Amino acid sequence: FAGMTLFLRSAADPAQLAPAVRREVAAFDPAIAVSQVQTLAERLAVATSRTRWLTWLLAAFAGLSLLLAASGVHALLSQLVAASRREIGIRLAVGASPREVVRGVIRRGGGLALGGLALGGALALGLGRFLEALLFEVAPADPAIFILSLVVLLAAALLAAWLPARRAARVEPLVALRAE
Repeated sequence: FAGMTLFLRSAADPAQLAPAVRREVAAFDPAIAVSQVQTLAERLAVATSRTRWLTWLLAAFAGLSLLLAASGVHALLSQLVAASRREIGIRLAVGASPREVVRGVIRRGGGLALGGLALGGALALGLGRFLEALLFEVAPADPAIFILSLVVLLAAALLAAWLPARRAARVEPLVALRAE
């Protein structure tokens, strides 16, 4: 006899119920050993621990990739701002407000981000069926998750564009014109 699983439902505290269950089983047959007395919540936690750990690990990697993507957008826009420093200086010298300069840099970064999101979104839709085995109660093209992911990535890209934009708006026109 390999073993048996017994489930009990009770309003009593499970820790106080275990000795009574052991006594009743021993009264029935002293050769039967009662082991692994657990609540259903504990049993469920053990059964889902690997899945929860893998989900946490996947979320950590997703967060890291979001951070890497945002830093890449920031680096790209910093380079674009540095390359167009003279142009920004001229714009500021002829009367453009710092707010317009910030808006222009963010618009440029937003355009790049939207292009990347369109390409990435199309690839994600196309390759989503290969990841279907890893998804639990989520369709590969679940609209809510898909839109939320795109919004988070766009927000990260715009936030990454904001720093170079702020720096560009603080450029002194005369210094920018002399730099090159």
